[in-house]
Amino acid sequence: MSALSHYEILGIPGTASPRDIKAAYRKLAFELHPDRNSGGETSEQFFRVTQAYEALIDPIRRESYDRLQAMNRQEAVAKAPKNSPSPPSAQRMRAAPKVRVVPKQPDPEPVVPKVAPKPTAEEIVKLTGLLTRGRLGDAERIARRMIAAQVPHAIPYAVMGDIAKMRGELVFALEMYAHAVQMDARNLLYQRKHEEVSSMISRGSRRIPHIQADERNDSGVMLVATFVVMIASAYLVMTKERAVAPEMAMISTWSWSLIAMLGLCGVVLGVSLSLVGLVQRFSSSVSPGAATAMPVGVLVGVIAAFNFWLSVLCYGFVAGWTRTNDISATRLVTGVGLVTLVLTGASAAQGAIDPLQTFLWGGNLVYGGAILGWIVSDAYLEETGRVK
Repeated sequence: MSALSHYEILGIPGTASPRDIKAAYRKLAFELHPDRNSGGETSEQFFRVTQAYEALIDPIRRESYDRLQAMNRQEAVAKAPKNSPSPPSAQRMRAAPKVRVVPKQPDPEPVVPKVAPKPTAEEIVKLTGLLTRGRLGDAERIARRMIAAQVPHAIPYAVMGDIAKMRGELVFALEMYAHAVQMDARNLLYQRKHEEVSSMISRGSRRIPHIQADERNDSGVMLVATFVVMIASAYLVMTKERAVAPEMAMISTWSWSLIAMLGLCGVVLGVSLSLVGLVQRFSSSVSPGAATAMPVGVLVGVIAAFNFWLSVLCYGFVAGWTRTNDISATRLVTGVGLVTLVLTGASAAQGAIDPLQTFLWGGNLVYGGAILGWIVSDAYLEETGRVK
């Protein structure tokens, strides 16, 4: 199967469209998935199908691959034996120089290929420990070094897949998880990670620039979300209500309308981000990766229950310290901050509500509503079969 081209592996012509490539990949991935088959040959086929899909679904990589294939064909034609020349004349044969006989040299000693050393338990524990403590930069360096040395272990590839997914580099994450699945086909966690990233790519994540326009309706969903936030702000400005808890200093001017609008806008935000693929699956965000203990999104959520802006500062510190960031948490935090600022402006225009109180504590409710909307949207997408 290694001699076949990517097109032959997927069973598609060279003129296949991105939609044809996706359809062929989904069919073969379903048939060859390690959950449905057993044996090393099937795992190898599944890995090569994934490699072919990754190379052809990206327009830039596909163009480079097609160019390389064309060059290989031209080179093969140039090296093909031509028609045998006519026998030389007797005069040319007499004039031919004598061939000097070189004594045969002894055969060199056979070269034994170097086998990559198997990582020790101490090295694996160190790698997973760095990832668990959030030292992603150090974990990435060690994982890359082990992969470059062709270490026969799935953990380095799974670690690189987790880091790439947090950064939003989905194509690279899919490749790393495919390697991890190939090396440890019985590991259900690696299989689930691979399926989730593949599903995110199929749904058209923002980090995949080649998704066709007719397959997505991002602008419509986000336009509706913006419209809902604007209507909620206008309603808050026009509504005059008594304070719910005047005895509580932190929210002494809050009304039921403000509380309802904060929660509603948060839910709409979470649903919108999930529907258009700007955040990954909620179950993936709150569950540990190959070796992580507490994802960044969970940490932000715990702190946001006390104060949203404090969670933003902590998240910025963690992202700077680890030299990476959780792309889903970044987008969610950014959206919650913008919605909170809009409703703070509406509180100032309303007059009876202290805008400082809305600014300081309103993000808590918006963030909670966004998490709820994210969960509901994920359940809807899974129920309707739009995700694996």
